Amino acid sequence: MMMIELPPPHVSRLFILPIPTFDYLKRYQRAVAARTGQKLDNSQVITQLLAEHEQFIGLTGKPSAAPKAALLMPPKVSAKEGQE
Repeated sequence: MMMIELPPPHVSRLFILPIPTFDYLKRYQRAVAARTGQKLDNSQVITQLLAEHEQFIGLTGKPSAAPKAALLMPPKVSAKEGQE
């Protein structure tokens, strides 16, 4: 699995996420840590998700027939979490 490093310079922006989106971000973050042992911060998780998305859709905005690398599977949502 390819980990994305944040290259300088960084751009700092304050933005708001809906609670379900933030919860997904945290589940993804924990799933990566469980699989790889690497704890990513929120910026690294967002960078990873966007890189995977870009790789999946390609520059045309359409899904790629053959992704260049395996995408991380999104974390599973338990029945309990789905009811919140």
